[in-house]
Amino acid sequence: MGGGIVAYELVMKCRDKNHQLFGNTGERLKKLRLIEEDGSIHGSIRNIVLSSAEGEGLEMTFKSPVA
Repeated sequence: MGGGIVAYELVMKCRDKNHQLFGNTGERLKKLRLIEEDGSIHGSIRNIVLSSAEGEGLEMTFKSPVA
């Protein structure tokens, strides 16, 4: 499973804590330490992801969160 879907799923989970992660993206995000073992996302990670992601679906892009 490519990095694009993992990034997309991370954004969706940050936007909606009840979002069900697709396939093995949860395990990949845990290995990257972007989500906790219980599937939650630390507030600091959530803030960075939400500040970086723009757009929806295939049109989603990322920018610097400090720009």
